[in-house]
Amino acid sequence: HISCHMQRILMFAPGFAPYSFSENIVNSKLALALKEHGWDVEVISRVDDGPLYDSAWNEPWLPLKPSTHTVSYSPGNKIERSFDLFRQFIHVKYPMGGLRWSGHALTQALELHESKKYQIVLSRSPNDIGHLPALHFVRQTKVPWIANWNDPPSHLWPAPYKSAEGLLSKWSSRCLLSSVFKDASFVTFPSVRLCDHVLRTLNKNTFSSKARIIPHIGLTGYLPAKRNPDGCFRICHAGNLSKERNPQNFFAGIALFLKQLGINISFELRIVGTSDYALDSLAEQYGLSKFIKVSGGISYLNTFSILEQSDVLAVVEAPCAEGIFLPSKVADYAQVGRPLLAVSPENSELADLIRQTKAGEFASCNQPQKIADALMLLYNSWCKNRLSEDYPSNLLWQNFSPESIVKKYEEIFYLAI
Repeated sequence: HISCHMQRILMFAPGFAPYSFSENIVNSKLALALKEHGWDVEVISRVDDGPLYDSAWNEPWLPLKPSTHTVSYSPGNKIERSFDLFRQFIHVKYPMGGLRWSGHALTQALELHESKKYQIVLSRSPNDIGHLPALHFVRQTKVPWIANWNDPPSHLWPAPYKSAEGLLSKWSSRCLLSSVFKDASFVTFPSVRLCDHVLRTLNKNTFSSKARIIPHIGLTGYLPAKRNPDGCFRICHAGNLSKERNPQNFFAGIALFLKQLGINISFELRIVGTSDYALDSLAEQYGLSKFIKVSGGISYLNTFSILEQSDVLAVVEAPCAEGIFLPSKVADYAQVGRPLLAVSPENSELADLIRQTKAGEFASCNQPQKIADALMLLYNSWCKNRLSEDYPSNLLWQNFSPESIVKKYEEIFYLAI
């Protein structure tokens, strides 16, 4: 077990608190847990102008505020922007989105290193850009480096997601991936299937020894409240329903489930977060308007309050040929301790997880009837007040507990140092 006394970590995280969205939350939870276990963590981040649930410094992220450096720079006029872009390209060498941030982040990191003398560098998702300043920082300082991809590199996204378009973007992403594997001490992935998907494109014999599977992390210090029974069978889906994660089959499965029951059931589906779909009209199409409640993006801790007062927690995945993703919401669901309904591809990380842990039901995202059947199993268990016995969450939670995840990181920190 590594002694973390005064060990100093520099984390490059393009997505981070206070900007609350999926990957940003994952990075913030990791930094929070490392700090809680005695590590001195400094973070270099950026302003996130994408879709957000929250953008103010609130709990549980307040302990991270003093050590978060949000890199900002003047947009400038067209000539100034072009000059700065060229200057940062000379600095970091890769023509890709986020180039200016990357160059400025590298400059700030080197300045901080003068006084802090970091002993570990972490570079994190979302997208590839967090690895670019880390690569050049490590080449100049020789500090051990742990890189992370929670999603595929931008040239390796599977259909129906879109990969990087254009020869230059694809070339940059491929070159960066190869360079990261060459220079990093370790590269972490949250799931076996994502790791294998990436390694298939590289020289597996050369690089597989550097790959490590470390799942997403739960929230340090959080204890879920118990469900207050109210006679309503409540399901919640929390998180982004992007255009690839079409909820149509999910809604069709719910409609079949309600039709099979043939009674006036007290049922609610709560959808929390952003969506690329007109959910109200989709609900109307399937006769579900009175059963579905849609909330926009709300803060992370307020989302937990909604999850706590739900009976089943749903994940809707895109219909990929293989489900390589481990959705970050699963760590939150496991911590709340409610059964999962995983609406996913047949061959998927989530299907594997449900089979291994018995923490919920799996249904193919392409088959509404299978979704209805899974809902019926969960509903019957709820009627008998047996959800926690039939679908215990302890095995699932062991994959994500802050103690187990920090231990996994400390093991590779020790090997890297």
